[in-house]
Amino acid sequence: MNFPPKNIEYLSQGNLRQKLAYVAINDLAILNTLGNFKPTLAGTIPLDVDINSSDLDIICESLDLKEFESVVKSHYANLKSFKFYTQNARGIPSFIASFEVNDFTFEIFCQPIPVEKQYAVIHLNIEARLLKFSGAVAKESIRQLKAQGIKTELAFAIYFQIPGDPYDELAKLADYTDEQLQKIIGKMDGINHPADRKNSLI
Repeated sequence: MNFPPKNIEYLSQGNLRQKLAYVAINDLAILNTLGNFKPTLAGTIPLDVDINSSDLDIICESLDLKEFESVVKSHYANLKSFKFYTQNARGIPSFIASFEVNDFTFEIFCQPIPVEKQYAVIHLNIEARLLKFSGAVAKESIRQLKAQGIKTELAFAIYFQIPGDPYDELAKLADYTDEQLQKIIGKMDGINHPADRKNSLI
């Protein structure tokens, strides 16, 4: 499966948490409501490396962030724990909103650039490819790292022994061929314990 998939039907055939996420997303109809802004599900739940506190991340694009803010407020401001703010994320103006539905926290993230050029989607793609070649041990190790409070990108960098800023270095892997990614995985030293990997990089 290529990430991000064009639709979220795959979640309905996934693990229990993915199935519950599928129901929550469809009950909210958020992908239809925000359809003009190319909403794309990212984060750890699509990858099956999430923990109980993981959000459902909806990545959007809009050249007019004020217009996007207005749309989001009009549909979701009355929902539990709704909040929003703006910030510069690595120099790019960004709008973020979050709220709770069906025991999930939704986080909406929007920038005035195409979703496929946003770090969240770039990272989703490369993380999916790394996991494709690594299997269940990698998934469980990354979950354990995240359970320690480590952010997703850093957890991947620790497990796959990728030095430097994990946000930038993961993005650089986006243009790697499958063969190049497999070489990275092949150079791993065989340490499978997440704590050992953490200590080897930090």
